[in-house]
Amino acid sequence: LDDCKLDRPLSDIQAVDFRKGEAQGCEKLFNKLLKTGYFPEDSIRWDRDRAPYPGLIAFEEADAGIFFGREKEIRRLREILTKLRSRGRQRMVMVAGASGSGKSSLVRAGIVPRIARDGELWRVVKPFRPGSDPIGSLALALASTLAKAGLCDEKGQDYWLEIRDRLQQADDEAVNFLVRMAERLAPIESPGDSAVLLVIDQWEELLGPEE
Repeated sequence: LDDCKLDRPLSDIQAVDFRKGEAQGCEKLFNKLLKTGYFPEDSIRWDRDRAPYPGLIAFEEADAGIFFGREKEIRRLREILTKLRSRGRQRMVMVAGASGSGKSSLVRAGIVPRIARDGELWRVVKPFRPGSDPIGSLALALASTLAKAGLCDEKGQDYWLEIRDRLQQADDEAVNFLVRMAERLAPIESPGDSAVLLVIDQWEELLGPEE
């Protein structure tokens, strides 16, 4: 903003000259951001009441505004999910990687909030970990998502128990019930209607404890 001396690498990488006017400076800054792969439509507002870094735990959806550096992976996953919305395709995507490589953060803070903004195309079930009670965890996630969408207010806080009991029925009955839950979240009336995204974090927990 004022005359000053900038040493390298700041002069080449992190500086934008605003001395010739705010409008020109903002345009230059915007163009430089575009060259780095930043797209304004992908930006998410940061809640300044939250800490700017969650520590060693995974980033959550609420941290999306400060989650960066994985733009390439985010765009790739979004492209894959968009293709999977078409009928007749396999509907499962697995994000694999070494422990601690940021898989959960990528999905929770990178993919989920951006997919969720496309409300006409997607309905996202709250991400969950199977843990020791996979059916109960799924039931809690479904109940929370339905409540957030205003679809189960009349059921009260214990609605997840009813969902859990229905999911513990015989295989065919449980599958049919799960399909009805998906249709409730995203009614299927035409090929262009919204699809349901079910996110299972730490999926390997479904395999049970290691021997």
